[in-house]
Amino acid sequence: MTKIICFEGAHGSGKGTLIDFFLKEIATKYTGRYGVIRDSEYPEFEVIKDNIRTGVLTNKKEIITTVAETRAFIYLKHINPRLNFLDLAILDRSYYTSAVWQSESFDEMYKIIAENERRGIPKADLTFILFAPPEVIRNRLTCRNRPDMSQHDLAGTLRDQAKYLHLAEHCDECIAFDTTGEPAELARAAYRLISANKAL
Repeated sequence: MTKIICFEGAHGSGKGTLIDFFLKEIATKYTGRYGVIRDSEYPEFEVIKDNIRTGVLTNKKEIITTVAETRAFIYLKHINPRLNFLDLAILDRSYYTSAVWQSESFDEMYKIIAENERRGIPKADLTFILFAPPEVIRNRLTCRNRPDMSQHDLAGTLRDQAKYLHLAEHCDECIAFDTTGEPAELARAAYRLISANKAL
């Protein structure tokens, strides 16, 4: 049965960097078949994101339902067949992402998670909730030259991070992981945690 590892985190949490270094680490130690899956990069999801950006989708309940339906369809059509050929699937975000970004409260966040689960989207065996101090996130986002970077946007990112950390505290399969540090060592630490949690 395929083991599923997920990396989640707010903008600037270090997700992309950690995944890159984790892939280098796993390439030297893991002998099974593995691959990275990003459900948001499939064409069906691009349509939804475009509809939200252009105002075609504006009703919050409709957005939540449409995102969940689309993610479930992508798993059924694209991802589940891939899982049959993998020993380890590395998810670059999953349904926790939409739950964090679409919610205004913890209660609402859990309702969105339940909406995803009802549609059969698989839960990861272990989910890394990546986080970093506010000044580290600010520096990372500033280095990317993001045109939308402002104090308001940073505050929103930190609110998202707080919701992610709430999941790490209350969900058994989620673990908080501070990404402040040297990426290669962080990747080694992540690999050790996965092994310790018998998720490999």
